[in-house]
Amino acid sequence: MNFSKKYDGILGLKIMKQMEAILKTKFTEIPLHFDDPSIKLGPRERRIVKLPADRNLQEVYIAHQAIAPGVEIPENLTTTQHYKAITEVANLNNYPVELRVQSPIKTEPYAATKENHHSTRLTPKQIEKIERQNVEKKLRLEHLNEKERIMIKKLCLEYKDICHDERLPLTFTSTIKHQIRLKEDVPSYQKPYRKSPIQKAEINRQVKKMLEQNIIQESASPWLAPVAIVPKKMDASGIRKFRMEPNSKLQRWKIKLSEFDYTLVWLHTLKEPNSKLQRWKIKLSEFDYTVVYKKGKINRNADALS
Repeated sequence: MNFSKKYDGILGLKIMKQMEAILKTKFTEIPLHFDDPSIKLGPRERRIVKLPADRNLQEVYIAHQAIAPGVEIPENLTTTQHYKAITEVANLNNYPVELRVQSPIKTEPYAATKENHHSTRLTPKQIEKIERQNVEKKLRLEHLNEKERIMIKKLCLEYKDICHDERLPLTFTSTIKHQIRLKEDVPSYQKPYRKSPIQKAEINRQVKKMLEQNIIQESASPWLAPVAIVPKKMDASGIRKFRMEPNSKLQRWKIKLSEFDYTLVWLHTLKEPNSKLQRWKIKLSEFDYTVVYKKGKINRNADALS
């Protein structure tokens, strides 16, 4: 039986005593064979690698730490197995780096029941008062009788904490664990969508606001997903609410429309408009606009000879 390509057998202490063997370590060198693969990182490159860890078979928290000059491990959560942890390594240098990590990286045990809430600095009574005012402000009860008002108001106040108020900062919790199972350790990367300057400014404002409230934090993770901008829903009046509403004190602008003349004429001459069209008709009457005719162009399809 072939035991190993590198060794002839195993000598235990019991066998060595029976053979009356003497091992003089002062004059003898015992070679140790182990796999120590090096990590090669290009300039400004990030890669998911497997590094030795100080804990085994448990979920751990890895704090931000440097393992070499200009080479860092970002803050992350991972699972160790055989004293190995899969984590990200980032080369912040402008030149390639080759390194060998022999000492285990420092980790901390992660408790799944640990909650991390951002302090609102408000008492529970103050929070309840703000949530109650927020719900009562958004309810439309004028068209209901007294009994219906009491029932709807009682139902909405029972779940008043689901309606967000600008006076209450958003909180976060780490109680729920999320795991992305992959066949390989290659993270998913999607390039961001192209945005207009107005959308970019709005995204930067929202991200800055969430960073100040500790809802999110800066990350060096290779995972990337594009940002989607979702417009606000219509309120009870049917008018879509935007973040920047027209101010009544602003100077009125006179607008000339040349593309939607048929739509506006149809809207104003409709005999029996429904409630939605009536609301739009009232909203458009607030603006000073003139419908002008614009001559169109003949659409000619290109043939094979053009």
